[in-house]
Parts: sequence; structure tokens; C-alpha cells
Amino acid sequence: MFKFLAIFSIIWMIIWLMELAAALSRKDFDPVTKLTWILVIILVPVFGVVFYWFIAPASKMPQESSIPPKPESVPEKAYQDEHYQNQPTVCIACKTTIPAGATACPKCGWSYLSGGKV
Repeated sequence: MFKFLAIFSIIWMIIWLMELAAALSRKDFDPVTKLTWILVIILVPVFGVVFYWFIAPASKMPQESSIPPKPESVPEKAYQDEHYQNQPTVCIACKTTIPAGATACPKCGWSYLSGGKV
């Protein structure tokens, strides 16, 4: 019976420490929420860990598809869709209007696709 209690106590201590570390490392909690969860886990160990498991909101990790691509990694085909073809834009280099559907400035040759001269 003593061995069972000793093993159970060690396992529970590891779980408790892991949950305390998880609460401490949360970057999506504001300081007051983090301090509250830490105090609950420390002062009420058994119920604090269980409450943290079931009540604390899950960490919101950004999904890979929700991260917009970097401008330099956008393929040329993306610039040729309907949205870009139907709208004129302004050249960054010489402030001349680039006609709808064009990929380079007619005056200076600057291009949004290459980030400079064509």
C-alpha cells in the first residue's frame, strides 16, 4: 500500500508541476489571469489542476493558413487575378498611374512583381 501511495504521489507531483509550468508559460494570458491560475494551482492543488484542465481556455495558436504570405513570396499568378487586373495603381518610383492589367510602370519601368526595374 505504501509503494502505491508513493508512486501515486510522485506521479501527481509531476502532473502538478507540469500544469504549473504550463500556466506560467502561457503567453495568451494577461498578467492578472496568469497570476490567478498560478495561485489556484498552488493553493488548491488537486482541484486547481482539474479546474485548469477544464476551465482555462485553450491556447490560440495561429493556423498556418491564416498567416498571410510575405509580399516577396506571392507568386505572379496571384497578381494576375481579377481583383488586380481591373484596378489601376500608382508607381512607387515616379508616381505615374499604372494602367489596370499592366505589371510595370509605362514611364519608368518599375514593377511591383520584381520590386524594381523590369
